[in-house]
Amino acid sequence: RRKGPIIAVATVAVVGLVAIGAVVVTAGDQYPDEWDSRVSELVDFIESERGLAFDHAVPVEFLSDEEYSAETRVDASSVTDADRTAMEEDSAALVALGLVPADLDLLEAGNDLTDSGTLAFYDPTSERVVVRGDELTPALRGTLVHELTHALQDQHFDLEQPPPEDTAGAS
Repeated sequence: RRKGPIIAVATVAVVGLVAIGAVVVTAGDQYPDEWDSRVSELVDFIESERGLAFDHAVPVEFLSDEEYSAETRVDASSVTDADRTAMEEDSAALVALGLVPADLDLLEAGNDLTDSGTLAFYDPTSERVVVRGDELTPALRGTLVHELTHALQDQHFDLEQPPPEDTAGAS
């Protein structure tokens, strides 16, 4: 009679250990073994200038203009009601100050700026650098140094971690 619960607990324990093992084994697959050869010289420069070494390489994805636009633009259907309200309030303030026209669509303007106004970005959530095009112009090289520096900072200082609470007034 007592063997049934023991077998059940043992089975759950084995399944749990297998699941944990799978997570640990696949977690290392997120980073490439080495830097993309197009950015390795930039990585060396960053490490030298910052006096810090990268813990690991990060994926650098070179995308077409269309692919890059799809990565940078926010779909209006994914905007929450709270975000939409905040955008309307921000837009109203900018209109009241005479800084933008009354018919400005803040979401579309933000999408246009993020899309056409950037050459690359570092995403701390996925820990990757996304790049528009693959021709390493001087402008793109400078942008990649900037974005790869964000990756280095993230590895050493965790960009996703919330800032510490202000405890100056606490007793």
